Amino acid sequence: MIIFWNSGRIKRFSFAFVFALLIAIPIGYFFYPEQTKSLREGDFPAFYSAAVIVREGLGHQLYDVKLQRDIQNQHWPDPVSGVLYFAYPPYFALILSPLALFPPQTAKWVCAFFMALFLALAIRITSKFAPIVKENPFAAAACCLGCAPIYVSLFAGQNTPLSMLCYALAVWSIGLGNSGGDYACGLVLGLWLFKPQFPLILIFLLLLSRSWRVIAGFLFIAILYYMMGVATSGPHWPINWYSSAQWFAEQDFYFNQNRMISIHGFLRAVGSWLHLRPSIAMLVNFAGYGASAVLLSWLGALFWKAGRLKDIEIKKEKLQFLLCLSGPAMLLVSPHTLFYDLGIVCISLAGYLHLNSDAKKWIFLIGMTGIACFTLLRESVPFQPLFIVLLTALGYLSAYLRRRQVAPPGDVW
Repeated sequence: MIIFWNSGRIKRFSFAFVFALLIAIPIGYFFYPEQTKSLREGDFPAFYSAAVIVREGLGHQLYDVKLQRDIQNQHWPDPVSGVLYFAYPPYFALILSPLALFPPQTAKWVCAFFMALFLALAIRITSKFAPIVKENPFAAAACCLGCAPIYVSLFAGQNTPLSMLCYALAVWSIGLGNSGGDYACGLVLGLWLFKPQFPLILIFLLLLSRSWRVIAGFLFIAILYYMMGVATSGPHWPINWYSSAQWFAEQDFYFNQNRMISIHGFLRAVGSWLHLRPSIAMLVNFAGYGASAVLLSWLGALFWKAGRLKDIEIKKEKLQFLLCLSGPAMLLVSPHTLFYDLGIVCISLAGYLHLNSDAKKWIFLIGMTGIACFTLLRESVPFQPLFIVLLTALGYLSAYLRRRQVAPPGDVW
């Protein structure tokens, strides 16, 4: 039997793809500036304006829409009436503040460099618990760059690579099965609080498993972040941040509903596209929240059962798998999940993806091509088809869980 996708061909294809990408990026930037505007700027102006505000000692005005707009219009050549709003917690603005030392375009490339570094570190950490990544890390890197949501996040001023690193560290450290690993898991989930809608879901699930050391590590970083927020925006910053985040979430849905991939966001986008009556639209919203609650309850039951396991080896393996299963579920449950967050699922699938035949490799490549097409068409569709990718990932990992549960005695959790 002839194997087309042997290791040598995979390596050559990966090198050719990365080489082509390295050529295409500067060509697009310098010769097609209008077509690459979303990549040249992306959401980076929001991060840069927050960095400038904190650097100038105006942290108490961090969520002032007019101030953010004025800074962005000052530094970008074609001012617009809108604003790319910064709605992250103030401690993240403090972390970003060194970017204000550079001119905006230089700061953009500094940010892209660190995101590339975080992506490389995420791949390296993932290789510790994912054999498919360990066998060919360069091919894994090529796949990440070929995953359009990650590519967009990397070059358009998003922070998905940093989320991927935090998630990979959490999955790896919980699998160590010792007190140090548990504390480390809590610490990195705490560091992930720059996007609190994700780690808070995971912490809730780990709380159900009675992983107390994880909770302790998480609370340590949460307290540290709170003090950083106090130093930046005063002691009442949680109230100001929460109200601004609520306002932003509603505004962002209006402009980015076709980019949402959570259950709630996807259903709302479909309802908006169908121009449903208010009463029906409200029922659709409740259905979204209801489906999210059911999914979260199912995961909670799995974590609760895992917490009762007595065998340490079995327990750590089960918790590591459940954290991976929680990746796509977390993105589906969180009301505010955009297409570029899909990169997190790459970490979830890596440890349990087996591409041991040509047919499976071709299916994988076709899937990656489909993801790229849906990402490129994100401005033209009324709702985001990448939602299906999340459901597929959740279904794949759920099927793996069922197979393990019916495995022969001695091979079950």
